[in-house]
Amino acid sequence: MIAVPICAKTTKEAVEKMKKGEKFADIFEIWLDQMEQCDISQIRKATNRPIIVVNKGTKEKGAFRGAEKERINRLMTAKKQGADFIDIGIQTEKSLMEKLIKAPGKAEIIISYHNFSKTPSIPELEKIGKQALNLGADIIKIAVFPKTAKDIEKFPIIAKKWRKMGRKYII
Repeated sequence: MIAVPICAKTTKEAVEKMKKGEKFADIFEIWLDQMEQCDISQIRKATNRPIIVVNKGTKEKGAFRGAEKERINRLMTAKKQGADFIDIGIQTEKSLMEKLIKAPGKAEIIISYHNFSKTPSIPELEKIGKQALNLGADIIKIAVFPKTAKDIEKFPIIAKKWRKMGRKYII
């Protein structure tokens, strides 16, 4: 599956970029933190591809600079407007995550863990996956920085465990 990230300032610009990327994309990832104005319902009408919406704050190396509550409110609006998936960081305050999960809309919740300096051990990855599920994840996402072949060898091991459990995951 090819995910095409869409970084745009406005809904109109996002739709234009999506039209250019549609021949390549299986799924689009809309980066709300890059947008000054966004209407997911209009983006939804512009494509039949699934849409993932993310809104990363500065702690997650994103561009959203507002209050944490406002960051989650923007994701809740995207969920209500027809996003297929909402990707939210595992470190998000639990009460805000619960609010997002309970918000109207059919989007599946991707709870993601990012570590751009290392790849955790298999027991650590298992713990992260369990934490994501306990928080309400429909899909577990792990984005790490493998430095060695041993790091890469962890991915099929953890994927096999999660697959046996019937869990959806992105590594």
